[in-house]
Amino acid sequence: MSKFLVLAQHAIGENIYMNKTLYFILLFLFYSCSTYTTISYQVPPNNQIKKGSTVIIDIQSIDEHRQQIQDSVESNLSTSNYVKVIKKDKTNEGKSDYILKLSNYVEDVSITDSIDENNNRNASALATGSLNVLLKDSNSNIIVEKVVNVTSTATATLQMPKPYSKSSLRPIVNAILDIDPNQRAIDGQNKELEANIRSDFMESLPGIISKEFIPSTESIKIKLDDAEKDLKVVIHLIKKEYFNDAKEYLEALLKEKPNRADINYNLGVINEVLQKKDSAINYYQAAADLNKENILYAEGLASAKLRLEYHKKIRKFSE
Repeated sequence: MSKFLVLAQHAIGENIYMNKTLYFILLFLFYSCSTYTTISYQVPPNNQIKKGSTVIIDIQSIDEHRQQIQDSVESNLSTSNYVKVIKKDKTNEGKSDYILKLSNYVEDVSITDSIDENNNRNASALATGSLNVLLKDSNSNIIVEKVVNVTSTATATLQMPKPYSKSSLRPIVNAILDIDPNQRAIDGQNKELEANIRSDFMESLPGIISKEFIPSTESIKIKLDDAEKDLKVVIHLIKKEYFNDAKEYLEALLKEKPNRADINYNLGVINEVLQKKDSAINYYQAAADLNKENILYAEGLASAKLRLEYHKKIRKFSE
């Protein structure tokens, strides 16, 4: 707390009491934000392989984006510091602990648009894709065999070309040369959208693949309004990955203090981690109802609903 006051004093000036309004605003922000805590934790995969194992990546039946997929997956696995990626060649074939085969990459990008009253083109792009993943050990035992799916979206706004003046010869020249300035602008925007969405695609795809067999790092934000002891207990349980214990602890707290919005919110967070999305939404809703002025609770509820819809779409896409 003393460090905060020193920073505040430097920010406001030596005569801090001459700036009481700003001082109390900073003090309020300090107290309102200090009880929010972000915790990172490791999520174990369903088919965890041994740390330090060697992996060869083998790309099959993929022509377009082959090298991009190879590089992005290699980079993701290498930076995880969990496995060692070795290049596939004739000398080391069969000498790695695992071989990761990626095949049959399918991608679809669709773009929808509308023109508003200011002649702006508002475009939205949706990309869906799938990839076959097969992970085998050195004895050809299958560790992972599944189709992974990925979805990405992007939006952009473009000011369309303004109409030419009546005296301009440009429309005549464009007609002779078969040039459509509007279409040229649209094509340029579409190209940019597709490039952005494909970049996002390639960023998220490796993480989705690696989550199948190596631990991933996730983070959650929790909040407790008036109990530092409770906060420390929950943080300890989450860092130890005792999520069910954290859930039971918060449920016991809620029985004692049913009107605590922060406990409901944290139960929403924990239930999301445990993949209990419907329960999570119910707790987020309770938190938002109990404290309608806290934006975090409303955002938690809205985000959880969006994620639930996203997972429904992914399951539908997989069928």
